[in-house]
Amino acid sequence: MSKRQFAGRLLCSVACVTLMYTANARMAAGQSPASPAPEVPAATPATTPESRKDERAVLEIHCPADAELTLEGVKMKDTGEERRFRSPPLKAGKEYLYSLKATWKEEGKVRVVERKVEVAAGKQVVVDLIGDDLTRTERAVLNLTNAQRRAYGLVPLRCNRRLMAAARRHSQNMAAYSSMSHSLNGEYTDRIAQAGYVPANSAENIAAGQASAEDVVNTWMNSSGHRTNILNPDFTEIGIGIAQNGQPYYTQVFARPAQ
Repeated sequence: MSKRQFAGRLLCSVACVTLMYTANARMAAGQSPASPAPEVPAATPATTPESRKDERAVLEIHCPADAELTLEGVKMKDTGEERRFRSPPLKAGKEYLYSLKATWKEEGKVRVVERKVEVAAGKQVVVDLIGDDLTRTERAVLNLTNAQRRAYGLVPLRCNRRLMAAARRHSQNMAAYSSMSHSLNGEYTDRIAQAGYVPANSAENIAAGQASAEDVVNTWMNSSGHRTNILNPDFTEIGIGIAQNGQPYYTQVFARPAQ
């Protein structure tokens, strides 16, 4: 056999092996040996309102950092004061109901807050479980305070569990001593620190004797120093406490958390 014939046979053998390898690779990938390479699909266009069939809802849940939180009876793994839940895809135009339950300890007592939340496809719902743990009068003070802030174009204050503890503790002290004072068992900054809150800025309002939430908020709004605290745009969170001993004793603690 000449060198030229040998080289020709060698090239033919290499070509055959290459074809067999390519065919086997296509068959392993589920393609026929002769099928062309798969095409890359085009980018999916953005969903329009007309074509949208379902979307997820988002729950932003505010609760104490150490609270045990259950959703539809299932314990959530997330921790912290802000927790997020994304629902499975929901049908557009329908409303769904979720059951939430938060359990935590405060001042040696177990607090339990339960809430039913309506959600819909594509919507985000903010749920304040700390705010749900208010008495009727505390909630009225919160709502009236935030109404004043909204009237001046300010962001409403959100209840904070630690500030609530500081405010409630001080109102209880004022009632126990029958004394309206900022300086019982330390200053308000001491009480905030004892509650475990680290503020960038803070202030306190107190009052005693007003018969209703409307009366006490009006009293504060007619006092320049108290009014300044209520309308301070730097504050983002609040705690409210009310205690009784012959008359009601009120406390508001305002703050913005340190970053």
